[in-house]
Amino acid sequence: MKYYYGIEYPAGLAADANTGNRYGTYYRFESREDRDEWIDDGPDSIHDSGARELIPAADQEFRSTRRKSEMYSKRCNDIAWIPTERGEFLT
Repeated sequence: MKYYYGIEYPAGLAADANTGNRYGTYYRFESREDRDEWIDDGPDSIHDSGARELIPAADQEFRSTRRKSEMYSKRCNDIAWIPTERGEFLT
């Protein structure tokens, strides 16, 4: 099954000063439409609290974070494991 991913920034677009990694929560969706609707329901500006954007599955930072999470029993400091309104955990 193909999945679609998004990220939500709790304080707007921000990155770690040391690593350059984004601060945010990743979400998984079963359809592009669900992901796009979720993004559209967020604030208009990427700099606002709760800003959302799509993350391509091939995104290098996302793939690295996901690999780390799988190595550590699906728990990692870089990801908050929160379900979307549609009930999907990022696994």
